[in-house]
Amino acid sequence: MNTEFFNDMQPNLTERLGRFYCRDVEYKKALKRENELFGRLEKSFSEDQLQMMRDYQNALYATWGVCEIIAYRQGMRDMAALIGIENKGD
Repeated sequence: MNTEFFNDMQPNLTERLGRFYCRDVEYKKALKRENELFGRLEKSFSEDQLQMMRDYQNALYATWGVCEIIAYRQGMRDMAALIGIENKGD
């Protein structure tokens, strides 16, 4: 399976994962907790501190997104190898 295939499929895979997350009870609980904690920070941080926190969160979430895509791609490669459709050129 080549990189172009994954690049073409990535928007569909990301959208599909988003739908699964929204239905997952554990994800909803974790998101609720995250929002509660951020609400507490909003009450105690200055505007500059909040902006730094938002910038940090954005960077952190972007990194997690990259890791998620890498893991998904590798999982697809592993599956392809298991069923014998692996592209030997990748």
